[in-house]
Amino acid sequence: MMNEISLTLPGYLSRPFFDLGHVCDDSPAYNAPLDMDRRNLSESDDMPMLWQTMNASFREELIHAAGYHEYALRDPRQLEEVLRTPDWRALVAYVEEFPSLDARMKAKVLRVLNRLGLFKCTIDLTSKDRSLKITDESSAGVSWLRAYARYRLHNEGGDVNYSVGEFEHIATAAPSGLWKLAAIYQKVVQSVKHEGNVYAAEAWQKVHSEEIARVSQEISRHDLLMAKSRFHRVHAFIPQMKGDGMETRREMELAERYAKEAFYGDAIQLAYAKEIAWPVRESSIKEALWSEDLELALERALNHRDQDPFDARVWVNCGEVFLEMEKPERALEAYLEAARLAPPGGALINFMVGHCHEVLGDSDLALDRYLASLRIDPLAISSARGALRVSEKLGSRLLRWTQLQVESLEAVGSASPPEASAPHRQLPPPVGEVATGTR
Repeated sequence: MMNEISLTLPGYLSRPFFDLGHVCDDSPAYNAPLDMDRRNLSESDDMPMLWQTMNASFREELIHAAGYHEYALRDPRQLEEVLRTPDWRALVAYVEEFPSLDARMKAKVLRVLNRLGLFKCTIDLTSKDRSLKITDESSAGVSWLRAYARYRLHNEGGDVNYSVGEFEHIATAAPSGLWKLAAIYQKVVQSVKHEGNVYAAEAWQKVHSEEIARVSQEISRHDLLMAKSRFHRVHAFIPQMKGDGMETRREMELAERYAKEAFYGDAIQLAYAKEIAWPVRESSIKEALWSEDLELALERALNHRDQDPFDARVWVNCGEVFLEMEKPERALEAYLEAARLAPPGGALINFMVGHCHEVLGDSDLALDRYLASLRIDPLAISSARGALRVSEKLGSRLLRWTQLQVESLEAVGSASPPEASAPHRQLPPPVGEVATGTR
């Protein structure tokens, strides 16, 4: 008999995010890191550190989609006793004992909290540890997990006074090991993603390379393959920023090579290998789109879809490629499948379904999807503009409301652009720009 949570599709696909329950056979890959860290709290041997972490908004959207609002909490101790699984009770016990735990156990607890999207709880628990000195690998892990929680909330517009200097401190003060490597990697990523500073990225990549060489004999082979694959994947952004397509592809091929080497061993090692491969496949699609090799992009997108078909994001990749190929009917099919599986990305996906309907001339269905997007994310201004555009075309009685919605969001955006404040609000440009392939 199915667990009650699993009676809804979002609960079935993502049950661990509700109660740390076991993953289903159709589980999308994003469940694996949380499941690994759940086991890490209860089993004597340390599970490997997987790196994929979902946004806090994913948890919020997931709970809303499933209708289990009792799981909308900031701290695991807030969940009613009757809803707690054995693993949830164990987590609560560790949270209550957190101040007295050693740094190694603190890092294990924070890993689970961050995976669950409970970043605010991580920040609350570590707020009194601001003066904690980085003396070993475990204390470096606590510092990294605290910095990462602050970074993820900051990315989604949370009121967090985050600075990339938090990772720089770990990158320079931590002893050699995985947490130091992870901090250096974040310095490279954020130099590219948020600063667009190719010179800073190159400087930190040099440090990154040296640290990988330094720890290569001390870490597991899978950890080393992960480090090398991530090194080349992020390095691909540097020639891309310089417009060097050949070097960009070479770096992505190296990232893929190390990812493929990781496919060996037991079930845990294979789960790790899948974790390494997932972002490489996604980045390779983006690389092919950037180089305007649409047939290659489609081949990669379809392969990515087939490797993890219950993850809405892989269908979004397919939709994006089909739009670039000017095949809106095929794009619509992909986005509709993504909408069935969402979250993550429900607001974006519904916008794109609406966009495809609009391109295909069905304004009624387009309006329905733009409104669905706004129900998920009321600050999605691209969806509000789409709703206004088709309301005008239809002469809809919703015209006045959509006008007010756009005016309100544009007024807010003049001070703090809502789409810039959170990745899930960075929606595509209006119709016409997408349809003509303008970038």
